[in-house]
Amino acid sequence: ELPHAHEELTPSRLTVVEPADLYALPLEEFTSARNDLARALKDEGRAEEAARVKKLKKPPVSAWVVNQLARDDSDGIARLLDLLDRLKEARSAPDIQKLGAQRRELVAKLTRRAGELAEAAGHAASATTLQRVTQTLQAGAEDEERELLRRGALPDDLEPAGFDALGAFSLDAFTSTPEPDDADDELEELKRLAAEAEEEAARLSAEAERAEAAALAASEAASEARRRAREAREKAQKAARSR
Repeated sequence: ELPHAHEELTPSRLTVVEPADLYALPLEEFTSARNDLARALKDEGRAEEAARVKKLKKPPVSAWVVNQLARDDSDGIARLLDLLDRLKEARSAPDIQKLGAQRRELVAKLTRRAGELAEAAGHAASATTLQRVTQTLQAGAEDEERELLRRGALPDDLEPAGFDALGAFSLDAFTSTPEPDDADDELEELKRLAAEAEEEAARLSAEAERAEAAALAASEAASEARRRAREAREKAQKAARSR
């Protein structure tokens, strides 16, 4: 359970009552607000909680902006996690392809919005930052990761879980009902084939995730470069006309 402290620790900023509140602050205010909260907890005699708060890591821009995204579009994050659950439960190839396409589309949309939030806060939405945002949005396989993502309290980027995140075929998807005569031998062979297929699918899925993230980040960076070039050209033309 997250600790609580005084309700007016930082009157000039967002009120910090618990550690999760720190991740809603402007990034440049994180460290001082964290120290304020740790000091308040210590003054209340809650030394262990104060020590834990003091150790909280200032998130990188990529994780920080995902935390802001969770507050800006909580419905989008909820839909993303729902798609992950449905992918885990999917067993047919058509279902996996359909849900996977929906998830990729939503991740791309959320990544674009994260870039807008970063720039609005004065942070560069670089290709590297957007790639890390995409990777974090593709993660969330573990319960703790899902909760941090949902609450917007990530201390760092998340890594996609690859095959687990996309949903795996169960053994049933690779097997059929064998004849009673050689049921044991056939079942063992099917298990072996299923294991090999799952291993190969895990490798290909991980490669696809990395390639997709890199392509999305490059596309976003190219769009941003074109926008800045257009603005620079318009300014140059305006300056030329004013002479």
